Amino acid sequence: GIYLSNFMGGWSGWPKMSIQNPHSYSSVQGLTTLTGVVFANFDRCDDVAISDLLTNGDCFHPTKLSDMKYSGVDMENNLLHMHNPSIGFVNSADCVDMPCDAKKKVLIEDLDGTTLGQP
Repeated sequence: GIYLSNFMGGWSGWPKMSIQNPHSYSSVQGLTTLTGVVFANFDRCDDVAISDLLTNGDCFHPTKLSDMKYSGVDMENNLLHMHNPSIGFVNSADCVDMPCDAKKKVLIEDLDGTTLGQP
């Protein structure tokens, strides 16, 4: 599966720091486009085709999907998983909305209906 993208506005700290815990704010712009990707065999309870990153509380950039194919994917339970916002990200000096809004404001656009059934 894939994680939703987060484009960093500066050095994330990698490789000295974990790439899953970036030490830079997100960039203002960013876009992920998936075209002609095949997701296969996401049919067990712990398998997820598309997910947010649990340790990201700031921003997820838009994702556009087209010409997607799914084989052996439980579309109801294993296509997408979004974690709940974490109270641990709340910092009144550093966060505009409470709790930080990355988990609440995610845009995934199905351009041709191959994922959600209609564009």
